[in-house]
Amino acid sequence: MTKETDSRIIIDRRLCDAGWDIANKLQVATEEAAADGRADYLLLDNRGRPLSVVEAKRFRTDPTTAKMRAEQYARSLKTPFIFLSNGEVTYFWDYERYPERLVENFFSRGDLERLAALRHQRRALSIADILKKAGFGSDERDVRDYQQKCIQKVEAVLTQNRRRLLIEMATGSGKTFTIALILKRLFEAGWAQRVLFLADRIELARQAKEETFDIYLHEYPSVLLTGGRRSREGQITVGTLPTITSQLGTGGFSPGYFDVVITDECHRSIYSTFKHTLLHFDAIHIGLPTSIHLRSIILSSTLPTGTILIGPRGGFGGGVGGAGRGFVITAPVLGGGLVGSNLGSLNRSLLSVKS
Repeated sequence: MTKETDSRIIIDRRLCDAGWDIANKLQVATEEAAADGRADYLLLDNRGRPLSVVEAKRFRTDPTTAKMRAEQYARSLKTPFIFLSNGEVTYFWDYERYPERLVENFFSRGDLERLAALRHQRRALSIADILKKAGFGSDERDVRDYQQKCIQKVEAVLTQNRRRLLIEMATGSGKTFTIALILKRLFEAGWAQRVLFLADRIELARQAKEETFDIYLHEYPSVLLTGGRRSREGQITVGTLPTITSQLGTGGFSPGYFDVVITDECHRSIYSTFKHTLLHFDAIHIGLPTSIHLRSIILSSTLPTGTILIGPRGGFGGGVGGAGRGFVITAPVLGGGLVGSNLGSLNRSLLSVKS
């Protein structure tokens, strides 16, 4: 029979992989007195303040069974975060805001420090009015009605603590500009500090950076990754899925490195071939499928559970005019398709709809 000490050997290794020095008690304390027991691990920031409790369970024991005890320890030690792990699976829990989430590994010290700082900076997205005109370099751009409605719906979903969205907008309707508008509001409201923008091809990645982000989001430096040596200078990292995939693992981008991940021109193959890369990041995920790819994405059953779909009222693929009719939110995508009654007639003919 396995013991909890066996799982701790793996947990120690995984903490080391995330950059923690488990032998340094200024970084990782063990058996820390808390509430009416002892926290297995206590992760500390660079000033010695508690960042996260780590509660260990033995192999094959569901680590979420320790939620109640871990929360007592976290509140006693005044840590904002909790990790629950049995060495095989690990959950991250921002217990005052979100349910626990399965993650690939522990977050780095820098990631947790940044997330803790964001918790204090975060404001309601509804405080600032959505612009009807936006400065764009030396010019000014109209923010069209459907773009304003899309922003409203995205923010409503995020405020409900949902973290996975698909936004369907017609080609030529200003998807990248709409995303830039959303990102600026997330930056300004303290919801995000680091963003990853993934494009299908490097030419599209460069276009998004140079023609939109460098102009409208010039206050938030962006960097284009093209392979080779890693570069992390930008608040906005732009690249392709193969490039980002090559920069994961020990010493690469950790699961907690980005706050928002945008996948442009996403299609079915992305959610199969690169699903591991997308799931690596514990972030708000926003996919931008083309109309022609939306059906195959939904029917492929490869989407993560709980994905929210936002699209134009009256069906999909209606061109710019169709997008202009406004945005509605359907029910979550639950692995095997959309579940809910608020679907356009096109989707009703394709999917098994349950009310």
